[in-house]
Amino acid sequence: MGDELIIICNGPTLNDVDPGWLKSMPSFGANGIFMLEDFEPSVYFATDGSFITNRVDDISDLATRTPTYIRRPWNDMIPGSKPFCKVIDHVWSYSPITWVGSGGTVVFVMLQWAYASDANTIYIVGLDHDYFRTATAPEHFHKNYLKGLPHRFDRLDDEGILQYWSTQKTICDAGYKLANNIFKKGNKKIINLTPGSQCDIFEIGEL
Repeated sequence: MGDELIIICNGPTLNDVDPGWLKSMPSFGANGIFMLEDFEPSVYFATDGSFITNRVDDISDLATRTPTYIRRPWNDMIPGSKPFCKVIDHVWSYSPITWVGSGGTVVFVMLQWAYASDANTIYIVGLDHDYFRTATAPEHFHKNYLKGLPHRFDRLDDEGILQYWSTQKTICDAGYKLANNIFKKGNKKIINLTPGSQCDIFEIGEL
């Protein structure tokens, strides 16, 4: 796949990234990345059953052009996709084609695939990591990213939502720290190029 790879997250700052640069090297994208104008990732991943179920047509269309990995059992809904099993824990898989650890976020999932690839330098963009601080649905790069999707926010008050985000941040941070340590031990590196990112676990770089 080459020595460099981009992992594309779905935060609002992704709108500030030149699609031409995203196309300059192999890339991993997930979930609603197909909403990004004038771009498709080299490899696509989806792990959230609710998102997959509600975006079957879009994901199926992307899968006709892009290698697509879908978490079991929802892979049966996407013709031509390849399945994988996600384990709900902070565990690291060195054979992600078989199974991956959850780590609380699809970014952790993509990092396991990235580590197993030929790439030694992983760039991350769109990792804003700042939606944990407010009682609102997470913002993404597209206004309709979550449109029509059921969400636990519909059943929680502001206090419950903030507690949910507090727990999620702890889970995600633990996964990112594990990934960063494993990359360092393997003489590989992760560089976060997201302007203003609230995630300070990875090495910070500039676009």
